[in-house]
Amino acid sequence: MDYESVLRELTSCMSVSGFERRAAESLVPRFKETFAFDEVNCDCVGNLILKRYAPVNTGGVRRVRLMLDAHIDEIGFIVSEIRDDGLISVVPSGGIDTLILPAAEVTVHGREKLCGIVTDVPENISAPPKIEELYIDTGYPACELRERVSIGDPVTYSAQICRLGASRLLGRAFDDKACAAALICAVADAPREEIAFDIAVVLSTREEIGGGGVAAAAIAFGADAVIVTDGNFAAAPGVPEDDSAPLGNGPMISISAVTDRRLTSIIRRTAEAEGIVLSPVVEACSTGTNASCLYTCRSGVPCAVLSLPLSGMHTASECIDIGDVNAMIRLVGAIITSHRAAGELSEVLDYE
Repeated sequence: MDYESVLRELTSCMSVSGFERRAAESLVPRFKETFAFDEVNCDCVGNLILKRYAPVNTGGVRRVRLMLDAHIDEIGFIVSEIRDDGLISVVPSGGIDTLILPAAEVTVHGREKLCGIVTDVPENISAPPKIEELYIDTGYPACELRERVSIGDPVTYSAQICRLGASRLLGRAFDDKACAAALICAVADAPREEIAFDIAVVLSTREEIGGGGVAAAAIAFGADAVIVTDGNFAAAPGVPEDDSAPLGNGPMISISAVTDRRLTSIIRRTAEAEGIVLSPVVEACSTGTNASCLYTCRSGVPCAVLSLPLSGMHTASECIDIGDVNAMIRLVGAIITSHRAAGELSEVLDYE
């Protein structure tokens, strides 16, 4: 399956936190038609859930329910005021760096899509702007703008995917649609007869505003274990070495109090057997991912966190390396087709 085409499809859908259902519902028909999943549906909180089941004959071993998570929501803005001078005020949805906002191109998702540009108060040119001092100019006067846009409408960056050099992709919402596309490719490409788990790929909601959507999916699916995937910091000046990894050096695996050591070890051993390099990243108290919503979910769900190095996080110019993506696809594919991994995880979960 062509990863880049899947990524382009995901990033073409607006999914600001709280508005993910629009994206999920638009993708359901396409995914049902194209991808080899047994079930495709959108739940009541907007999670897009794609299921594939292991063959019925598993040699008498209980099938482990493995959930693969990547959040579908993206950072963005919500319209808070339409001013009489025709400018739009917004509030952030998710972590926004205001330093990169002035002159940024955005799309206002109202009754129709409007192109806009973020304007700044001239006196702020030497100081970091505050969000309340930034406005969106669409070129429409207030009377016409109010016919097209309402308070509460979402706003996204307008950047499209482009290539940097031979191996890197640049665009918006790669956190975390880059991982979502990788999971879809890994599961869709795996030979059906070799699948060792009952699998749910969950494109989850609300992660950028604290999480929560993923827990509903884990409970409904009855997940025995979850591999959470997300973007993580690529190596850059000022970023701690133990909290980052270079682009092109392979995926990252989190070492944290909220991740399960046994599941993490299974992933690391599978990577080693496949010749895939994993960069360990120490996130002692929190991974900043959906794992924090899951490890105490229900009676407790073992979690591990696998991530892609990503530079320019939470901007319109997020960058990933295709080599890292391909390694993640290979690794996830190796895990879900490994009956040894399924057996080890079954023992870890102490099934009868």
